[in-house]
Amino acid sequence: MEKRTIIAALLSAIVLSLYSQYVLKIGKPADSKAASNNTAPTVTETPAAIIATTTSMHPISEEEVVIMETQQLKLEIGVTSAAVRNATLKKYHAGNDLGASLKFSGTYPLISVQVGSATSNWKIISTSVRKAEFSLSDARQGQYRLVYSVSETNPIIDITVYHEGGSVDVGDLALTTTWVKGDTLSNRNNPLEAVFVGGERGNTYRRMMAPMRAEKDVPRGTSMASLAERYFCQSVKLPQGTNVKILPTSNGTIAAEAIASIGGASPTTEFHASIYLGPRDFFQLQKAGFEKAFKIGVLGQIGLVLVKILDWTAGVTRNYGVALILLSVLVTSLMAPFTLLSFRSMKKMQELKPELDRIMAKHKDDPKKANVEVFALYKQHRVSPLSGCLPMLLQMPVFIALFQAISHFIGLRGAGFLWIKDLSLPDRIAQLPVTIPFLSNEVNLLPIVMAGTMYFQTKMSQKNMGGSSGNPTAQMMSGPIMPVLFGVMFYQFPSGLVLYWLTNSIMSLVWYRLAS
Repeated sequence: MEKRTIIAALLSAIVLSLYSQYVLKIGKPADSKAASNNTAPTVTETPAAIIATTTSMHPISEEEVVIMETQQLKLEIGVTSAAVRNATLKKYHAGNDLGASLKFSGTYPLISVQVGSATSNWKIISTSVRKAEFSLSDARQGQYRLVYSVSETNPIIDITVYHEGGSVDVGDLALTTTWVKGDTLSNRNNPLEAVFVGGERGNTYRRMMAPMRAEKDVPRGTSMASLAERYFCQSVKLPQGTNVKILPTSNGTIAAEAIASIGGASPTTEFHASIYLGPRDFFQLQKAGFEKAFKIGVLGQIGLVLVKILDWTAGVTRNYGVALILLSVLVTSLMAPFTLLSFRSMKKMQELKPELDRIMAKHKDDPKKANVEVFALYKQHRVSPLSGCLPMLLQMPVFIALFQAISHFIGLRGAGFLWIKDLSLPDRIAQLPVTIPFLSNEVNLLPIVMAGTMYFQTKMSQKNMGGSSGNPTAQMMSGPIMPVLFGVMFYQFPSGLVLYWLTNSIMSLVWYRLAS
């Protein structure tokens, strides 16, 4: 086993660890200032305690409500404020209470529209199950009409504001959206964030993490604003020319405000926005036409293919744990030719060991000449010192792609397997009275089993290679260092991903056994 193999393994471990911390923010949200460095926003310091007096965010007050409801979504809208006070996703259960639907509500409305004066007192015109219409008269700016309509097929709220009459002055319309963390099931690994999509092609993403301590202007050109937690989000499609800013909030809440111009010389003007309120799952977002809210890179495309296979397999087996095992078996089997190639190359390297020792002894005072002869020997026998790390290097992009794709895949939320209650979370079996550095205060069994399997795998590979008594590098690889490193790295990973990698290690053992 070569030093290059160790380097590849260490680099892979570092990449996975950094990826989990940066992309998923597992365990703790990043500081909002650090998370928004790439936006270069204009910051206006605004204490969170006086939000209501400096922005269009006004706390919910007592008022009558009207109900809008479809098969997927239930909304409560204030009769006077015309604001969406809370929303219920009827198809998803609330935490461990399987009998209750998931409800999002907080101190501030989820959606509110403000026009004209500082306080909008709307009057309800008409209401039905899927549509509500409000009006507002302003002596200077004329008549406003606000219409909410809800899609029957997707959790989408269409908002249209019409303006008629009034002066030629152009007024401001403020659409404020607020998201309150509502998913208690995934609360341990569930940071709040805002994602803004812009650019000519809609492929520029700006990401900010909650809590926000100051108001931040988002650069112009934002076409979509998403407020999200891990598995659910509120995404707004905005018209061109809309100014967007993130608002200061307290812990557990994140808010954004879109400012547009309405009114002017034209007899009738209007503002239109569409809001998706549902799972932060690429396939659900794509179905609703909001796929831009989910950033997909090259690896993400691979991950989506794997998730489709996973979802189809789970539909057949009726269990995502079994589906993850079968997916890992499939991927490992597809990688088998490279695993066997690596095994045979290492076998040849072991057979060349006496010749390598002779070259090193002959040129012990001239390392450069020794390296030249060693590589000439490799070339003569058509072996490569890099072949030992080929399977791992090929597996890592696949694993990272799967990691990215299932991080918000709603199918894993609350899915159990054997002793695992939720495959989207670590498989905690006990809680310790003290916190262990890097491992928290939880006892997660699956990463420990995975580390043990990897240790056994390295021991078997060294045994098949004929021992390693004269090779300190191989001795280190066959020891506990690498399994412990991967065990610590995977300790806070979702148990579904650990199950996938555990199956991968077991299948590698099988292939090594067959090859030997």
